[in-house]
Amino acid sequence: MFGSKRPTGDDELTLSRRQHGNSHDSSHAYTYHDSFVNNGSHISIPSWHSLSLHRIRRIISHRPSFLWWGIVCCVLTFLLLRMPSSTPPSKSRRNQILFTHDLVEYQDTTQMTDYALLDRLLKNEQGDNSRWRVQFNRQERTPNWIANGKDRGSDTYSRQLLHHRVRGHSSYELEKLGEGARLRFVDEHARTVPVTAIIYYSSNGQLHTQIESILGQSVVPEALWIVCTPSVQADVKSKTVAFKNNKRVKIMVWDPIEWLQVALRVSTEYLWIIDQDIQPGKRYLERLLRLSMTDEYRHAFLGTQAVVFKQQHLNAPLQCIVDVVENGSFPSKSQSIDMITDLWLFKRSWLSAVSVDPSMQKQLDPRLFGYSVSRSLRLHADIPSIVIPTETLGQDYQIKRLLGGTKATDAKSSLCSVIESYLGETRKAGLAWRESIAAPGIKSYAISTKSPVMFVFDGLDHKEQFVHLACQFQRIGLADVHIITTGEQRGLSAMAFLKSLQQNHPECAEGVNVHDLDAGFSSMDTSLFLKQATHGFTQILSLIQPRVIIYLDRNSVTKRSIQVAADMTKVTAIGLPPRDIKHASWMASLPAESLASWNDFSIKLAIVTDRKPYALARLIRSAARAHYFGDKVDMAIVMEQSCDRVTQAFVNGLPWPHGNKDLRHRITKVNRMPVYVEAWYPADDHEYGIVLDDSVELSEMFYVWAKYAILRYRYGQDMPDDAKALFGISLYSPHVIESDPEGRQLFEPSLALISNGYDSESPYLMQAANSFGGAVYFPEHWREFHDFITARVTDINKKQLQNVTVPNTRSSQWVNSWRRYMDELIYMRAYVMLYPNFENYVSLSTSHLELSSHVISEYAQAAELLRVPLMTSQKPLQHQLPGNQLPTWYSLPVLDLWGNVDRMESLRERGLALQRSVSSCTPLGLKEHLNDPSDLLCPSKKLVPIPVTSEDDPVPDFATRVVTVFVDSEATPDPQAAAAEDDDAQNNNNNNNNEEDEDNNDDEVNNDQS
Repeated sequence: MFGSKRPTGDDELTLSRRQHGNSHDSSHAYTYHDSFVNNGSHISIPSWHSLSLHRIRRIISHRPSFLWWGIVCCVLTFLLLRMPSSTPPSKSRRNQILFTHDLVEYQDTTQMTDYALLDRLLKNEQGDNSRWRVQFNRQERTPNWIANGKDRGSDTYSRQLLHHRVRGHSSYELEKLGEGARLRFVDEHARTVPVTAIIYYSSNGQLHTQIESILGQSVVPEALWIVCTPSVQADVKSKTVAFKNNKRVKIMVWDPIEWLQVALRVSTEYLWIIDQDIQPGKRYLERLLRLSMTDEYRHAFLGTQAVVFKQQHLNAPLQCIVDVVENGSFPSKSQSIDMITDLWLFKRSWLSAVSVDPSMQKQLDPRLFGYSVSRSLRLHADIPSIVIPTETLGQDYQIKRLLGGTKATDAKSSLCSVIESYLGETRKAGLAWRESIAAPGIKSYAISTKSPVMFVFDGLDHKEQFVHLACQFQRIGLADVHIITTGEQRGLSAMAFLKSLQQNHPECAEGVNVHDLDAGFSSMDTSLFLKQATHGFTQILSLIQPRVIIYLDRNSVTKRSIQVAADMTKVTAIGLPPRDIKHASWMASLPAESLASWNDFSIKLAIVTDRKPYALARLIRSAARAHYFGDKVDMAIVMEQSCDRVTQAFVNGLPWPHGNKDLRHRITKVNRMPVYVEAWYPADDHEYGIVLDDSVELSEMFYVWAKYAILRYRYGQDMPDDAKALFGISLYSPHVIESDPEGRQLFEPSLALISNGYDSESPYLMQAANSFGGAVYFPEHWREFHDFITARVTDINKKQLQNVTVPNTRSSQWVNSWRRYMDELIYMRAYVMLYPNFENYVSLSTSHLELSSHVISEYAQAAELLRVPLMTSQKPLQHQLPGNQLPTWYSLPVLDLWGNVDRMESLRERGLALQRSVSSCTPLGLKEHLNDPSDLLCPSKKLVPIPVTSEDDPVPDFATRVVTVFVDSEATPDPQAAAAEDDDAQNNNNNNNNEEDEDNNDDEVNNDQS
């Protein structure tokens, strides 16, 4: 192979053709090998001049797909070049202004621009022959300044200055800050900055001088627009003849002048609007631009002329404190103000915050321009207005009011009158709350010493259902009532509501404050309304700072926005279902501080059942019909070991729409005491439990009574320390007293109350637990009861160190009843339970004595005494109470264990006497024991012999629970020394016994303390 002759060019060509045969690549092979021979080397590059036209035709004829791919590439290249560019428009295309994404309010990065809103904003300029053609960049989403939050920082210097948390800068400090800022130029050689200056010209102004001062700035605006009406167009042209050939200057004619429509057409980064007859100094624009690029003032609306508003009260005249140009009364440091006047420099991207304000879309007085801009930026972008000092600087940094223009003193008077007139209109429309947010010196409602409570009316149906509750709050007068309507587009404006209120409830109309949210979007625009309503609710809640906000609980966008706003402002939100509003008028009798705890606690139902599916179904049906005010109420069902399959199948498929359902099944049959006591244990100090037997039936008003009583006596602001003795709220009005030693006795509480000067139907406190119809138990007292009964049962079954007997009660004889131990605890602690006392023993629950047919005939009378009538929902609960409300704590009658009217002091004295007789520990008061029963479980020293059959038998390990170690308040001897003394005494008594007896004695426990 190495000795073979290298082929010639012809041989090589022949070889190539043979190898490729009929292949279409022969032409390529020929070209390649020809170049190979010509170059004389193994690596060669084909020469392009060899590709003749003839060869190109042969390539196309053999490979026509090349032609089609070439055509496609050319078309794609042409389309790519024709696509719109995102670069700023050139100077030659000034008639075509780019209107990009940052001029509208967006929801988030997943939602499209509301182009219908943009079309409305630019309604007059969308025609085909329009001079100012607008382009929408519809492929954009949320603007960067909103998405990344740069202009919404919550801890910027300007916002700290707004809330007076930092000190402002002097002129010298501002000069140093500005020197570090770097200006952005459109044309650095001509010192042109991305600013569009706008002059609003009305009449008789020195327009020529203004234009000269603007074009003569140390940094020149990119464009200068002169906006006027057709009536003064000729005057404007005559005064701008000298600038006819200046491409920066343009005249825009509007009738009438809508400044927002003009501003939206600006394509530069900044807008600089100059009032008529105001001449800025030569370096005025440069100074403001530099400061606006600093970190301190990047998020502020800057100016050198400002107004601060002050108003003593709602009906007082408005005071305008103006920085007067003539006398130079300027602030010495930068500070937050209410309004910028005369000249306004702000970012073009801020127009999105201004354009969403519904009031800005209306035709306003031109004198309100500065107020409107400052207000909208503060409301919708949280951008404060900051005035910067100029008093120590030269004329180049200040402004001058031209001769022939309005004087500053006249401007002050005119401005105040216009703004005061505008505020009067906003108050009538219920929109003055926005003015108070933008300018805290403006009063939008009468200040009251009462805590505010707020109601939300979202449409006409809310007015019909809700107005009586709001007027009930106003009539009782414990709170300052504020009402919010969601706006005319939602069906109810503040003006319409107030007019209806004045016609139907004139007294109520005089005492409430009505505000209009004016969300500005219809109910069909769900996402837009959610954002706008949440923003509005947050602002008005921050302004008024109510303790609670009450609304109609429906699955609507208004509900979600209220909940979000309330969570952000830490205000308690109370949503009432429509069917429960009638039974919520008792809320007006509670202070706002108590209502603020509405969502702080929960009530849980615990039901104990055993082989009574019909009774269980009756109980659950009655519980499901109750009025829960939209609260989440969990239910636990505890089934005995002997529970039948019918009951198990029923509870397994049972729906419970008011909360979670928890099923438990016991595996061992025991007496009823542990089943009842273990049915519920509180998860925290704000979980309340209602333990029920399946023989109970509930009233649909039971939760109303429980919620009302808990808020009144557990979360009331005026509750004394004695109220800690309340351990529960009974749902049942007992007709029988069980604690009498002679047996069950009829109980007539009204007779005892009347004889002691109380109302016959007043609720009362009684030193007894309800064992029939169920009760609400308080968490800390129930935990204390668990600890107490655990120690007592163990002691009775084992050591029997304590003998606790409540005097003159039958419960001391009940071995397997939880009532025995509950009576011991509440007697020694002087605890009491609140009992209802309505007419004819009407109760919130009743008990059905479930006995067999051959037994019920003997106890028919007893069963009738236990069954009491249930309260219905036909009449509100509070209307059945004396004075239409629950009495104060000290106004409640107190009854002892036997149903006799007594005093809390007497109960405490009797309890302390029993405690000292059974426990060696020092008794603790309500503030001291902290619901720990340890001081009740201190038996005296006692020898407890424990017999054993053999010396090898271990001493039994008793299960008595040791809660803590108790020591007397006086000096206590050393336990080891005491034990040694006992051992010595024992050894002396047994010194004659043999060693075996001594070993047995060692196995005895001589001393035992629990």
